[in-house]
Amino acid sequence: MNRNDMAEMPTAPGVLQSDDAAPQKFEPEVEKMSEHSRYAQRIRRRYASQLGLLPGGLPGSLPDIAAIAELYHSLQQQGFDCPQSLRITRQLVLERLLRLDTE
Repeated sequence: MNRNDMAEMPTAPGVLQSDDAAPQKFEPEVEKMSEHSRYAQRIRRRYASQLGLLPGGLPGSLPDIAAIAELYHSLQQQGFDCPQSLRITRQLVLERLLRLDTE
């Protein structure tokens, strides 16, 4: 097998072949997959003003019980009754988990 035949051989995805060096890895641009979720899109549109009530925390960290309780009380102070506050809290926490899981 000569050098030209080797240049035409397929390589594994994510590996670049150069003529003079060993294979080089490259990282494809990471797409934010949660932007494609219809659930996440709907929650972000419906509760755009409430999304900021759930504190971000450290990157990659899950919302803790204190942050969720604070979100619930903030929603009640905005005039939502108990069932509405619980539903919105659940949906905002699920949106956060979806974003953390896919990004």
